[in-house]
Amino acid sequence: YNQHRREVALIYDNLLGLHYHKYEGYTPLRYPVLVSDPETVFKKLRQSHVIAGNWYRTFLFTKEEFLKYLHFEPSEYPITQNITNHVINLPVFIKVHPEQAERIAEIVKPYLIQDL
Repeated sequence: YNQHRREVALIYDNLLGLHYHKYEGYTPLRYPVLVSDPETVFKKLRQSHVIAGNWYRTFLFTKEEFLKYLHFEPSEYPITQNITNHVINLPVFIKVHPEQAERIAEIVKPYLIQDL
């Protein structure tokens, strides 16, 4: 499973111009990318029967109204807030075949943000 995840991630790396593979032993459970319009990308991927993840779309994996109990104010972290507004996770699980990974990268690439 891990070897498959690395292979799919390498396809994304090569087609999207990213370099996660440079980290020795990198085996992604998720493949996060930043896109200019996440909702459009989610929709286009769903039309191709692909479900992308949104695990990092919220601060600290909780609803914003609960952050006050942690003494955390998202507006104090504008860079983090900007990232959470643009991050999606591409699938790397065993059922993603190389051809499908190529198609996913093709859909995502026009929306990819290299730098925030």
